[in-house]
Parts: sequence; C-alpha cells; structure tokens
Amino acid sequence: MKKTLAIIFALVLSVSFVFTAYAAEYTVDEDGAATYDTAVGYVFDIEDVDGQITGEDATLLTSAEGIKKCSPWVTWFIAEKIDGSEEYRVVTDSKTMEGRYPNIKLEENQIIMVVHSASRHPDHAADYPNWQDKVAAMAVKKGDCLKLDGIDLEAGTCVNGTVTVITEDQVEYDSNILIYVIIGLAVIVVAAAAVYIYKKKK
Repeated sequence: MKKTLAIIFALVLSVSFVFTAYAAEYTVDEDGAATYDTAVGYVFDIEDVDGQITGEDATLLTSAEGIKKCSPWVTWFIAEKIDGSEEYRVVTDSKTMEGRYPNIKLEENQIIMVVHSASRHPDHAADYPNWQDKVAAMAVKKGDCLKLDGIDLEAGTCVNGTVTVITEDQVEYDSNILIYVIIGLAVIVVAAAAVYIYKKKK
C-alpha cells in the first residue's frame, strides 16, 4: 500500500510541475553583448499581426510573403499550432538574417515570429529598446512552446499582445484533452495498485 501511495504522490507531483514558473536570465560577454542560454520564461511584447518590421519591434506573420516586408536583418523562427491547444510549438531554431531573405514556406497552422533590434548590448537600451527581445529571440530553440495573449491571428488584431516562451510541460490543452490525461493517469495508478496487490498475494 505504501508503494501505491508513493506512486500516486509522484504522479501528482509531476503534474504540479506544469505550473512551475520559469524565468529567463541573460549573461553579458567581455564585449558587452548579452546572451540567453534559453528563452524559456521570456515574455515578448508584440505590437501587431503581419506587421512590417524595420526598427525596434516584433510581430507575428501569418504568411511567408510577409517576411519580405521586414528588414533583412531580423531574427525569426517558425511555430506550429499544437493539436488540442491554443498554443504553438517552435519547429525551427531561431535564425538571424544577414542582409538576405531566406526561402520560407509555411504549412497549415504555422506562423513566423519576427524580432528586430540593431543591438544586443544592454547599455544601448536608450537607443535600441528592443535589444532584449532580440537576444531572447536568438535563444529560441526547436521544441520550445509559445503562449499567445492578447493576440487574435485570425482577426489580425493585437491588444497588449505578448508571446511567452514556455516548456512542453506547461502547454495548456483543451478541457477534453485534460480529461483524457487524467483518465490515463488514473489507469496507470490502478494498474500499479493491481500489480502490487497481485505480487503481495503471491
């Protein structure tokens, strides 16, 4: 019985990690440029949907053609909507253009996040206020997930829009999906208890 209780406690504890808060932190090298080891926990401010990024700004693009309306020096990555959720999973590591536009193709339910700043230096913040967004965007990796708030991609609207980088464990699924997960966990617990009782009788 103690073993069964331990299994149940471990499952509950693992589920609780979904709600654990993360906070991204950057380091500064000897030249004064900042770097993030991970973007998880970082919150990007999004000005609009399908915007034309030429300065210190960030936007979400719903078409591949939109990238050519932006500066050829932006940092970008592609994300795909997660089945059963309103959130997105990053499907490419972030890349920074070097004056040339890449050949990008979007599949259904995919978007491009675009971030630009002319600096990675914290001490340039007065002139380049989006420096931190750029540094964080450069740290986004394939497999990271995105939580969108205040953004309606279908309507093309953005009101106090933000994109938060989260882990796979923090993805929120529709209620029906959560029910299936809970049922699955319950089945595992019952099966573990049955095995324990069977071995106990032997």
